[in-house]
Amino acid sequence: MSNDLVQKKVKDLIEKLGLKSGNEYLKEALFVAEYKSELQEGSKNNYQSTEMEGPNRRLENIGDRFLKLVLAEEMYCRCHTVQEMDDFTQKNESNHNLYDLKLVKASDGYCTIDGAPCENKKGDSKKMISSLTEAIIGAMYLDELERNRTTDFAREFIIEKIIRY
Repeated sequence: MSNDLVQKKVKDLIEKLGLKSGNEYLKEALFVAEYKSELQEGSKNNYQSTEMEGPNRRLENIGDRFLKLVLAEEMYCRCHTVQEMDDFTQKNESNHNLYDLKLVKASDGYCTIDGAPCENKKGDSKKMISSLTEAIIGAMYLDELERNRTTDFAREFIIEKIIRY
């Protein structure tokens, strides 16, 4: 993908997410990890798909952890047991939920977030869609933390766009 196209995608995404300025981490977040199929050991025809180390995996990791933190904080005063908090967190951070929210969509070889395209080489899988969503959360979190020493925008994004009570 050309650098000009990446810059346009980042600009579109910044506008769609309502960010105040550029976000260098979004360039990394837009590149979804690829998968490879390998024959399972001891099998003649059973292949398993595994994720290769992709450019956005570190951001996905940060986004996943920040998402879980915000979910736990939101439910701290609402829940009476740790199990209730865990159930709420698992429901909201699941691949199924992140996929169903349709913040990220896939078509014609690209993903889109509210209309801003992102690279997608492997179709509309729940894992790929949720990974991209988490990578973008990670990019928003890191950018805001570096620029403003706050995470208010990333928190509000999760509260408004992801949490289902």
